[in-house]
Amino acid sequence: MPDISFKDADYAGLPAELLGKSPTEIAAYYQAQAAAASPNPNPNPTPSDPAAPPTSSEFFANPAAAVARVSPTRAELESSNQTLIEAAELVAKNKHSDWDKFSAEIRTIMKDVSVEQQRSSGMWDTAYYQVKGLNADKIRDDAVAAVRATSAAESPTAPSGAAPTEEGLHFPQGMESKGQTMLEGLDVSSKSYLAAQERIEKGSWPLTMSNVRRR
Repeated sequence: MPDISFKDADYAGLPAELLGKSPTEIAAYYQAQAAAASPNPNPNPTPSDPAAPPTSSEFFANPAAAVARVSPTRAELESSNQTLIEAAELVAKNKHSDWDKFSAEIRTIMKDVSVEQQRSSGMWDTAYYQVKGLNADKIRDDAVAAVRATSAAESPTAPSGAAPTEEGLHFPQGMESKGQTMLEGLDVSSKSYLAAQERIEKGSWPLTMSNVRRR
């Protein structure tokens, strides 16, 4: 179909470059102007920065994808939880000097509580006191054994090379090596000493100024 011809009056108000143009050419001109004025869509748009929060348009366009982009992964959550749990345990450990002695039992208890409780240092304290309560008897026995061992190590030993004594002749502790010499110095025979010792063992103390009733 041949193009419609314009009269001179039909070109009134048109740009000078359209004078004498056909209607088809004039339409193509205005279409090109409209395309140039509108933004040219990018066939390969650049994705948003994964670290940046989603924009409002992204939320409206695809809410699930926008939330998923900024939500931590399961691996990231597990790593973060483990760090917080280790920090809570360390805080509790620093309060108790004997923590390492019970650490295995404490961790066994903490495995059965929730992740939220494992992130609390107060819960680690509670587990520590629970373990100590369960081991109260053992802790007491160990303390008694330690005291006995210390006492045995510090108790004096009998002096070596003590002077031999007659059979049945026993001197007070610490006087074994000097007893015989003291008897000789007091001019007391071994027989007299043994007789006096026998009377004392039977409850018959020798007469002294303190137990003789004055007349």
